[in-house]
Amino acid sequence: GMDARTVENLRLSTYLRDIGLSGVSYEVLNREDRTPADESMYARHPEVGASILQMIPAYRGLSPTVRAHHLSY
Repeated sequence: GMDARTVENLRLSTYLRDIGLSGVSYEVLNREDRTPADESMYARHPEVGASILQMIPAYRGLSPTVRAHHLSY
């Protein structure tokens, strides 16, 4: 029931959903026993990703979906 533009935005969001992981160090991403500080940094990646997309006019509309990609409804 979604219009074509909404479907396309959702498709693009799936590709870009983890772009915020670029703000998490490789060491933290691959550590098996993360500290609470590591987990806090990792947990912020949706917010970081949304902020990155906010700076790109063509992708600004994807920001809310990327920010919410770990939320349960």
